[in-house]
Amino acid sequence: MFCSMMFKNNTWVVVNGDLLKQQHALEEAESQLSLHQKRLSEIESKIRSILKEDELQVFLAAKSTYLNAFSQKKLTCKVEHNAYQQ
Repeated sequence: MFCSMMFKNNTWVVVNGDLLKQQHALEEAESQLSLHQKRLSEIESKIRSILKEDELQVFLAAKSTYLNAFSQKKLTCKVEHNAYQQ
């Protein structure tokens, strides 16, 4: 059976081959997890950016619609006001 020494928690520990393989597998899995978490964070950031752009577009469209409606109402009021003056 293969054995190895490993320094852990300020002490040397004798580790057999199976535990050593499991330790390496765990380290690899943690490395992959870290990489995927970083990628997920980047994707979430892009999604937030896109949503902000969409929200801005919706806001600008609503503002434009409101201003158009307000302008139309203002023009209608002027026409009605002029009709009453005659």
